[in-house]
Amino acid sequence: MLQIIEIISETNLRAVYAKLGVQVMNIFYKEFITEDEFIALFSGASHLYEVIKNDEPLGIVFLFAENPYAVKIGTAAYGERVPFYDILAALDIIRKKLRKRGVACLVAEVPAHKRNIRRLLPFLGFGLSGCVESYFGEEPLLIFSQKL
Repeated sequence: MLQIIEIISETNLRAVYAKLGVQVMNIFYKEFITEDEFIALFSGASHLYEVIKNDEPLGIVFLFAENPYAVKIGTAAYGERVPFYDILAALDIIRKKLRKRGVACLVAEVPAHKRNIRRLLPFLGFGLSGCVESYFGEEPLLIFSQKL
């Protein structure tokens, strides 16, 4: 059974940071973020949800820049062997929560080298809506969006 738990306490945010380990660099485009910066980021308007399946924590879904119309969304798995599809399945639960709050659009930013997620997003209802050239040096940042 898939569960989504919002992580809001400092203690639990520290635990998530520890579980992410080096994956935290992937979330922030290869930039190091300290534990305190991570906690500060998710102690404000941003939201962090832990994805759990059969009592095993798999990873996170996070929401940035929430406003009445659009939300920037991202995911990260704990470790490399976690079935990423289980984490992405949590998006359905998140979508329902966001629709109830009146959010109309989800936005996902994906570095061009992440081919697997780029191939998966259309199956999840996202379409390519833009590109920022040379965002990561020579690499572009692809913008995907989905109407709720």
